[in-house]
Formats: sequence, C-alpha cells, structure tokens
Amino acid sequence: YSIGGGQCVDWAAHMRPDLVARGVTGNANYWDDSARAAGVLVNNSPSAGAIFQTDSGWVGHVGYVESVNPDGSIVVTEMNYGYTPYRVVRSTIPASAVGNFNYIH
Repeated sequence: YSIGGGQCVDWAAHMRPDLVARGVTGNANYWDDSARAAGVLVNNSPSAGAIFQTDSGWVGHVGYVESVNPDGSIVVTEMNYGYTPYRVVRSTIPASAVGNFNYIH
C-alpha cells in the first residue's frame, strides 16, 4: 500500500475516512481525545470496523480491527508497527491484551 506518510494514522485514516471527516486526526495518542470531542463513541469494547488506539510510546499507535474472535482475541491490521513505514501487517491481539486499548467506533 502507498498511503500518506506510511504511518499508523495513515492506515487508520484510509480504513475509516469517516472519522477523519469528523475531525479525528493528529498523532495516534490524540485520536481517542479528538474522537470524543467529535462525539464519536470511544470505549474498551472492540468491534469489527473500529480503530484500536493506545497512548503508549512516543506518539501512541492506532490500527484497524478486522474481526473479533469467539475467544475474545481480535484480528487487526496496522501500518508502521515495529517502525516499518508503509508496511501493513495483520496480527492477532490475545484476549488478555484486548483491554489495553481504546476502541473508536
């Protein structure tokens, strides 16, 4: 994929342009705050199509929730995970770690 600057927020914006249109922008660590300010639901319950978000790290991180598995784990896609711009990876976040993230619906 060739999306914007190859950062995690570029992938999230590509997957959820509706959020960007509502003003959800900036570094990943601001996405939950700007979503709340725009009246977008932010909680700790993942659902397919939501953006997962964390403030951890220098500028936080966001990605796209592809699906929620019956065991509570989630399948996500994300760009620039591990500091590799423009590379989209698919991974599974175990159920035990799902609660470490905010979910922007």
